[in-house]
Amino acid sequence: MLILWIFLIIVFGTSGAFILAFSDIENSILISIICLLAAFVFTVIFIIHMMKINRKYNAEVERLANLPELNVSAKVLSKIINQSEFSVAIGGDPNLGTDDTPINEYYVSFEFNGRRENAEIDVSLYNTLIEGDSGTLTYKEDSDEFIFVNFQPQLL
Repeated sequence: MLILWIFLIIVFGTSGAFILAFSDIENSILISIICLLAAFVFTVIFIIHMMKINRKYNAEVERLANLPELNVSAKVLSKIINQSEFSVAIGGDPNLGTDDTPINEYYVSFEFNGRRENAEIDVSLYNTLIEGDSGTLTYKEDSDEFIFVNFQPQLL
């Protein structure tokens, strides 16, 4: 969608400027003005659309931030690393090859109050946890959405 808007803005804007600069047609000024006006209208519509998307995103972030934090005793059941690669074309040309950058996502399964939840966590916390650790799990919950906040293992 974003690429389409940018394409339309560029096409209408540059075509209007091109016609104005290089044409000997009597109506070239009118055609140029129409093309530039169309580019301006598309730009305004695009900006309004992006502002609506931004407003929805900010409202969701605020809603999640205002959820109450819950603290429960929990146990680490398992630790999982999801490994994948992100390929980037070298020099922007896939014919030159790709640079495969590994991406690791770190997950921990917690058990608390008779339920199990998986959470993606930071690598630094992941490295400090051992399966079987007990401690205090801090999380937020909305409907059926589990949002991990922190896990503080008990010191022995």
